[in-house]
Amino acid sequence: AMPPLELHDRHDAPSVYFSALTSRPFWPEDGLTALLKANVDLIRDEFKAISTSDHRKDIRDVKLTKSGWTVFSFLDASGNKIEANCARCPKTTALVESLPSMNGTNAWTMAYFSIMAPGTHVRRHMGPGNITRRYHLGLEVPERDSYLMVHDRIASWRNNECIVFDDSYKHEVFHQSDQRRVVFIVDIPHPELTVAERDFFKKLA
Repeated sequence: AMPPLELHDRHDAPSVYFSALTSRPFWPEDGLTALLKANVDLIRDEFKAISTSDHRKDIRDVKLTKSGWTVFSFLDASGNKIEANCARCPKTTALVESLPSMNGTNAWTMAYFSIMAPGTHVRRHMGPGNITRRYHLGLEVPERDSYLMVHDRIASWRNNECIVFDDSYKHEVFHQSDQRRVVFIVDIPHPELTVAERDFFKKLA
């Protein structure tokens, strides 16, 4: 039998917490970080070709920032492809689809560009569950005054570099620069999940 699940309200605590998984605020680099970094130029080029008028307000913006947080999404929170956007960025889409866990049918997986306007503060919050890992690839990052706090640790984005973390920990963003911040975000299932467990969690999404 699987360990018990704990259910909570979203943003204030994870809605799903699977206690069998290894848990830590930040994770070291791995094969996916190497793949993203190796393809950063093509990802960045496709982002630059998108008009800012096609960026959409992040659904979390009103509750968590009330400022300037926009996104351009490829996979929604249910792992479904947003076909029109994927067509605009075929190389980035192909890269995402090359990942075994990102075949467009997995719940809890996402892929999108995240754009934060100068002066954005995202208040302390939690993601929906600990069954994923979140990857941030820096595409357009100011040299200073942009920070991510996860639990009790602070990290800074860097161009062409990745941050990997567990967003079920409380985390907060301080983007105090006078320039925008752009990162490419990919969520994948926690690598310790079995196929059966992934199928189970799809039903809870």
